[in-house]
Amino acid sequence: MAKEKVIVITSSNELFVRELERKDNGLMNDGLQAIVGGYIEIVHPIHLEPPFVLVCNDEGKIRDLPRNRACSLLYGYAEHGIPMEGNIILMKEGFYQDEPDIVGLTDAEISEMTEKLLQQFRFLKKGKV
Repeated sequence: MAKEKVIVITSSNELFVRELERKDNGLMNDGLQAIVGGYIEIVHPIHLEPPFVLVCNDEGKIRDLPRNRACSLLYGYAEHGIPMEGNIILMKEGFYQDEPDIVGLTDAEISEMTEKLLQQFRFLKKGKV
């Protein structure tokens, strides 16, 4: 099974790197769902350049999950009024086995994005897995 790294941003303002496994069929939904606490939704934040995306709980609002301040700002809450709730995963759009999919980040992307997020959102703290 392939392993991929992602950045997790929690609603309690922690940021950490997590390694997820893809199953033999190429899916990693179980790991993603465990982090966000339910069915996943992929969103394209207006304050993140492509190919980066956020993976969130599809039912975060109706489940009354706590607001994720950093991801709400990345998503564009100030512009369109839609907040992000719960734990959020930063990934990117790419290809897995020649098919379009969301994929993990390289070590260089993790380093760059972690530094950028910690500088942009001073309230975020680097947490441990």
